[in-house]
Amino acid sequence: MRTHRPEPHTLAGAYALDALTCADRAPFERHLARCPQCAQEIRGLREATAPASRPPRPNNRPPASPSGRWPRRHGPGSYLP
Repeated sequence: MRTHRPEPHTLAGAYALDALTCADRAPFERHLARCPQCAQEIRGLREATAPASRPPRPNNRPPASPSGRWPRRHGPGSYLP
């Protein structure tokens, strides 16, 4: 059993990534309601991590070969059908 709580300012990153335990989330959210510094940090972290949390778009895949199969790799950086 833990006897002390971490400093609330150190939890902003974990909160932005939804990685806080239930025991830490409620106290941090109370702190967040009155700490503009943490609120600003969380907004920035969420903006920075938002692209990484989205699934890749289908058009980001390498093109298929004329046969319709994925290209095979034949050396450093080259793709041949």
